[in-house]
Amino acid sequence: MARSALNRRRGTKRGSRRGSTAAILGGLFLLIVGVVGGVIVGFLAFGGTSSTDDSRSSLRKTSAAVDPNKLVEVKLNNADVEKVEKKFAAKVNKDWSSAKQSFMNHEVEIGTSGAFPYYPETPLVAEDHDFTTFVAPGGSRFEEYKHGDSPYAYSPNESDALARSRRYHVKKAMEHAWGGYEKYAFGMDELQPVSKRGNKRWGGTGTTLVDSLDTLWLMNMTAEFYRARDWCRDHLNHDISRHVSVFETTIRSLGGLLSAYDWSQDEVFLDQAKDLGKRLFRSFDTESGLPAGQVNLADGSSENLGWSRHSALLSEVGTLQLEFRALGRLSGIEDYKTKSERVFEILDKMDTPDGLYPYQIQNQRKEAKFGNQKLTFGAMSDSFYEYMLKIWIQGGQTEPLYRKMYDESIQGMHDHLLSVSSPSELVFIADRNNGRMDYKMDHLVCFMGGLLALGAYTDPQGLNSERAQRDLKSAKVSSLSHPNAFLYLI
Repeated sequence: MARSALNRRRGTKRGSRRGSTAAILGGLFLLIVGVVGGVIVGFLAFGGTSSTDDSRSSLRKTSAAVDPNKLVEVKLNNADVEKVEKKFAAKVNKDWSSAKQSFMNHEVEIGTSGAFPYYPETPLVAEDHDFTTFVAPGGSRFEEYKHGDSPYAYSPNESDALARSRRYHVKKAMEHAWGGYEKYAFGMDELQPVSKRGNKRWGGTGTTLVDSLDTLWLMNMTAEFYRARDWCRDHLNHDISRHVSVFETTIRSLGGLLSAYDWSQDEVFLDQAKDLGKRLFRSFDTESGLPAGQVNLADGSSENLGWSRHSALLSEVGTLQLEFRALGRLSGIEDYKTKSERVFEILDKMDTPDGLYPYQIQNQRKEAKFGNQKLTFGAMSDSFYEYMLKIWIQGGQTEPLYRKMYDESIQGMHDHLLSVSSPSELVFIADRNNGRMDYKMDHLVCFMGGLLALGAYTDPQGLNSERAQRDLKSAKVSSLSHPNAFLYLI
């Protein structure tokens, strides 16, 4: 997986402090050059006149010399500009609010339009099917779904049969991808497919290999799985003197080892998970109790990312608990569970607007504070909301704090961020920055279709409750905006 693609998935950025310092110095240099250049150009344009009126007069003379009949003088001060912006924003908010209300009031229709019409003439995909002839049909194919309806009736096992015929080809794709990695970059962090070389961009901990273990097991690629197991036993080493992302390393490497152990019960994976978890967990040794964004796997020193103004990110601190709770259970070390859970207890007590959390958190002092006012389900925040629900499910649905936080955040999302575009009437989840709406949907929000569906099917009020049905409707329509929305259901 390419580094840029990985970083886009989880809303983190990478880069050394040296790179950040160079970028800042370069930016300051360009700013100084721009200011000096602007002064010189202004002096030449206005003849060095200090009077504002004289400057405008000079500008009018220059413009009039070009075409006096078309000269229009516009005088706008900051207050005028702000007034225009507010008027425009009010109109947009009113139009979009009306479209949203129409969607929220819509009662979904189920199975009223006959049989599902999109199956191929032969519903099963043959093993020798030629995919090279496939032409993507393009967008706007499923208009009938966009209000949350489920218009078609399905015959028993209809979709299951088609899915099973596709499963063969999904496995072939994995065999191709893994075959290239094993041939050209086995044990490396990433395969660069064009040059056919591997790299160690994640510290040389076999990130792709470890992250793929559970997929190899699930797809019954047994020989490939045990070759990867042998590499973990003989070569995997976490004693690396460099800072790594606590977040990325936890979800990919620690999670990969734990899931491989869950499936195979092979002690090799548990031993490696214990070693890595012990190193990563030192990031929790902060005054606030919220972990730092990076930790040195060898000496345990930790720090936040420089580009985040030395603050922690919401997704960084809130996407560690599933793994550390599991490690605590398997290792018998209770601190893994209690310290990681304390993050949610701290965040729950902070002043948040309607269950929605700004993504920047100042975690270097005893009392944590939010470092900005941007609300988003996209980059920097995304998987924090995902873990609220999944921690609750992991604990057997017996820990009410996590479900309460999830339900509050989903209510806040519906109240403040859920939007409907005009004229297409596509539902999406927008951002809000310092109280102002930003009507765009970050591509990382694609996980919300699956999350909302999972939340609806596990709702303590029942699937047929008004809240669960609202969430299920929103899940269906947000899946239309992002076709891969159900990627994170499993």
